Amino acid sequence: MIAEIDKDDAVVLMDDKEEDKKVEEAKVVESAQVQGRQAESQAKIYKIDMDHANKVLNMQEDETEPAKVKKVVDVVTTAKLITEVVTATSETVTTASAIIPTTEPQVPAATLTAALARVAVAPSRK
Repeated sequence: MIAEIDKDDAVVLMDDKEEDKKVEEAKVVESAQVQGRQAESQAKIYKIDMDHANKVLNMQEDETEPAKVKKVVDVVTTAKLITEVVTATSETVTTASAIIPTTEPQVPAATLTAALARVAVAPSRK
């Protein structure tokens, strides 16, 4: 009978331990929330920008991006120019190497007849 009572005490003690853990966890969560609110309220009071560090880091990243973009644009522009030159050159070579058969045009020959024209000029005195 005493052994049975001790068994019940052990079960009750386990429940008490679980409740104590839950209470401690609730206190930790509550204190974290209070600290978070406290930091936010202090930031509002002193007009502190909590995201300032992130903004500065983003600005630094933004400064490196235009240089990379400029390099990419330069490479693409150069590639386009090379492509245009190669295309134009290959068209010229293809045109120059094409064999064009020549045929004599069949145009009726025109006969020119010259007619003498008489011009009458009044004599001039000097």
